[in-house]
Amino acid sequence: MPMPMVFTESSAALASVNDATQQHPLGTLAWNYDSTFKSWQLLKYVLLDGAASATAGSVATPSDQGYGRVSVDRNGDCLSATIFGGVFLGSVTYDRYGWVCVGGVADVQTTGTETLGPCKVHSVDSQCTQFADGTEELVFGDLIEESTTSAATVACQIRYIG
Repeated sequence: MPMPMVFTESSAALASVNDATQQHPLGTLAWNYDSTFKSWQLLKYVLLDGAASATAGSVATPSDQGYGRVSVDRNGDCLSATIFGGVFLGSVTYDRYGWVCVGGVADVQTTGTETLGPCKVHSVDSQCTQFADGTEELVFGDLIEESTTSAATVACQIRYIG
């Protein structure tokens, strides 16, 4: 596995990455200091599979196409609709490369009104929801901001999951 890199770029610069050609090995890990949340994020360089594009806060699942590949289409190329694969920093077109956050604080898309606490991947494309009893193993992070509207984007403390 490639060694992590430390970025000095701003999160905004990384969020705009929508590479048509691969610039780093898939699965490359990198640390990035996010000035909005004033905390470090662990990022992973990925290829977005499937026919659905991602926007900032889209919750991805691992793709069935191989390591370092993710999907936001729960019915398409996803390996499992319940396994966490990262949160996109910005918009990425399908079949292109970009960065997802796999640890630290990032904005995530929710399914609707959510309260503070643990969250998991939702069956709706690109979104997360609060966990229910009996689904603790699916939790990937904790919402640290409440959502008050449908499909809101709120802050989440992501628990690093290799």
